[in-house]
Amino acid sequence: MAETPPITFECRHQTTVSLAEIVDNILVLENWTTFTGWGPLPGIRAATFDSRTPELVGTKFRVVSTNGDQHTETITRWEPGRLLETRMADFPRSLRWMATHFIERWITEGDLARDGHHTVVRQFEMFPTSGMTRPLLRMIGFMMRQAVNRHSTAVLPAPA
Repeated sequence: MAETPPITFECRHQTTVSLAEIVDNILVLENWTTFTGWGPLPGIRAATFDSRTPELVGTKFRVVSTNGDQHTETITRWEPGRLLETRMADFPRSLRWMATHFIERWITEGDLARDGHHTVVRQFEMFPTSGMTRPLLRMIGFMMRQAVNRHSTAVLPAPA
């Protein structure tokens, strides 16, 4: 049986913030509450470290949503100045029957040092448990995209 393809989307923002600064902000747990959700999609109430590694890859966060649900986010790839990848999993029952996991990538395009700004691309892949859950996951993806755009606007200052 073929694997159901993921739901994908990306959000692009020009900013003066480097990827290293973004990662530094991700590691400050109090900053996670800047993700406020969208519509019925909850924001983040709190995040804690499940484990923390000096090389970043393998660092795992436990995230509590504003509705009380929890999931984990693990850093799976780190290419300084170019890419950060995380895997969201261990979803609550309300989402676990629809999706196995999500992948988020923060990718930079352009030359921040030369131009004073660059584009940060946040790419998402949301993996449905089956073809039957794909339409529902697509609706969640729509809300996620709105929430991620709102979050990026809040945390990634635009160039002047």
